[in-house]
Amino acid sequence: MLTERRRLLWAGLVVAGVTVMSGCGASTAPETTQTDDGRAAAASTAPVPQPDQSTPAAEGSALTSAALTAIDTAEGVVAGGQVFDLELDTDDGVTLWEVKVAGSGGTQFDLELSQDGATVQRKEQDTTPDDDVAKLAEATLKVRDAIAAAADHADGVTGVSAVEIDSERDGTITWEVTFGGDDGITVVLDAADGHVIRSGRDAG
Repeated sequence: MLTERRRLLWAGLVVAGVTVMSGCGASTAPETTQTDDGRAAAASTAPVPQPDQSTPAAEGSALTSAALTAIDTAEGVVAGGQVFDLELDTDDGVTLWEVKVAGSGGTQFDLELSQDGATVQRKEQDTTPDDDVAKLAEATLKVRDAIAAAADHADGVTGVSAVEIDSERDGTITWEVTFGGDDGITVVLDAADGHVIRSGRDAG
């Protein structure tokens, strides 16, 4: 009988010891640091703010990608298609690409494409083609190459919002590429050799 009591006593002591040790290791009290005046201060457990992933550079890259997609889409639905005018526009809360495409035989088609540039929402032939259609024949630099060349001279402004073929007073055929919308920057390139004629907010 005495032996049985001793066994139970030892078992109780072991269980108590485990409980005490577990409590020591499972403390949930916040870590503390010492302040300048010697008082203990609880360490902050607030989450560290994460950087905003929607940066201007990322937005600009996405916009330029949409512009290039719009060019591919528009030229793909017009026989012999060459985009010579492209502009991002918002009307009644709807943002879309307005695109003019020169087709074979001097024809012109006016298109409206979705904001991502992938879907044609409207396409119709223009019965009175712009004078700009004929300028394409003198443009060695094609629209995609013009965008790439202009990007190097946009003073860090990103995101193609408009492109059009035009001409100077002396007859030089040009590409005007705008980055960053109405408040952005326009780069004017010689459409024959790609050199920059001028750039700035009022260069167009």
